[in-house]
Amino acid sequence: MSKKTRVIGIIGIAMIMLIIILTLVRQERQLTFEQGFYELQDIDEQYNTSYRKEMLNGTMVPLDEIPLLIEDLKEFENSLNKKSNDVEVKALFLFTDIRKLMLTSQWYFQQGKALGDTGLVNDASGLSCKEAEQIIDGAFFFNESYIYGLYAEDEIDDLLYMYKYHPRVWNLVGIDKDRVDFFKSDLKHIKHIPINNLKSLEVYCGITGVKHETTYKPYIYERELIPKEVFE
Repeated sequence: MSKKTRVIGIIGIAMIMLIIILTLVRQERQLTFEQGFYELQDIDEQYNTSYRKEMLNGTMVPLDEIPLLIEDLKEFENSLNKKSNDVEVKALFLFTDIRKLMLTSQWYFQQGKALGDTGLVNDASGLSCKEAEQIIDGAFFFNESYIYGLYAEDEIDDLLYMYKYHPRVWNLVGIDKDRVDFFKSDLKHIKHIPINNLKSLEVYCGITGVKHETTYKPYIYERELIPKEVFE
């Protein structure tokens, strides 16, 4: 083995060790909720979006950018200590799950909208059984959007309840007049799109037995009020 080859080998090993060390260090981060919230806000800004302004059928992250943003959120999660029992870190994991739910809901909603009138039975052109495949797809996309959106709203409420006594969570997440725009999404209307689609196919086209299994997998967390003294 030449001297040059040995040097290259040593440099390569050193770089691998450095990457491993940096990875381990990143995974041990113990951020406060406020610190993590502002880091996540910076990630939002890279995609010209804001957690506060997103809502279905309104201000949404572009379809092709949503997977990229979700990957950045996962990278942020991977930098945290998953074994931490610190309530601040747990709040960050819950908040990143909320963001992923909001974004996934937007992704499915835009997929449904991309089908146009053929994905709906209540469109101006009326129902055509020839469009059954698109109508079934529309039912799936809008149902998924509804499910992910509903759980995003539920988890926001849970976060606010659990961290009622945290000195900053309510201000950062937003309540009352500062409540995020996502709650303005018309989930009731979105919920009825798949119901109407599949019922119409059954009644007018004789297509029955269509069942969609949701891709939603619940994030498990303790829904308990954290005592005031924890934050004192």
